[in-house]
Amino acid sequence: MSDSFDPMQSMEWPKGPRPKFRFRFGMRTILWAVALAAMMFALFLPMQRSSPEPSFRSQCRNNLRQIALALRSYEETYGSLPPAYIAAEDGTPMHSWRVLILPFLDQKDLYDRYRFDEPWNGPNNSKLAQHIPSVYRCPSFEYGRWGVPNDSAEIKTLTPYVVLAGDKTPFPGPQATKTEDIRDGLSHTLLVVELDSTSGVPWTAPQDIDTDGFCRILNLENPRTKQHPGGLHVAFADAAVRFLKNSLDPNFVQKIATANGGEPFQWENAPW
Repeated sequence: MSDSFDPMQSMEWPKGPRPKFRFRFGMRTILWAVALAAMMFALFLPMQRSSPEPSFRSQCRNNLRQIALALRSYEETYGSLPPAYIAAEDGTPMHSWRVLILPFLDQKDLYDRYRFDEPWNGPNNSKLAQHIPSVYRCPSFEYGRWGVPNDSAEIKTLTPYVVLAGDKTPFPGPQATKTEDIRDGLSHTLLVVELDSTSGVPWTAPQDIDTDGFCRILNLENPRTKQHPGGLHVAFADAAVRFLKNSLDPNFVQKIATANGGEPFQWENAPW
């Protein structure tokens, strides 16, 4: 019988030391790796540092549009826009238009819990103030600028959204007006405006602002007091929302604040 075949014995290993495998990285390879890492870092960094302001502006515009549409829905139901406030017998402002339009903002339950037989800051209504609807809160509003912690109960009741109140505006006070009486045109007349981070008001409070006061806030040069960089949002009587720059001429603001001022101007040439 022949010997069995052993494959290991038939293999001839090369003489001398076995070869050693070495990986050599040239300078060009290292530079390419560094460049690639830098590109990845540059692409990732903006994702980490990008400002949320564009989305904040979008939410603020949507809030103002909902408020303007609620004002118009109130008029369709009751025949007029809500008054800027409901007054007590002695003329003291007691209740805000922001409370009156709650049912048109899907807040009927909150409206039903509000008591009109006590002032806005009465025992019951003060507790309800803590339940501020999200539509009355702008995500850019810096509530901490009031000198108290951001999580305080008082801060959480503030809203930047007010109407332009006063003579010749659609909100002269406790008197209700109609949009059909706005002879300057719905697209030429302001209804609701946004305040900066130092001027918010409790959302249930019958507090708003006149045109001169809004112009002062809009034209402030201190960037730390700005709600949004460069200006503030406003809603017109046709529910259109626009952004007013802080460099806007106060005279132009006066024109679009009045309902029956008769001030002529070309809309397409408006200084937005």
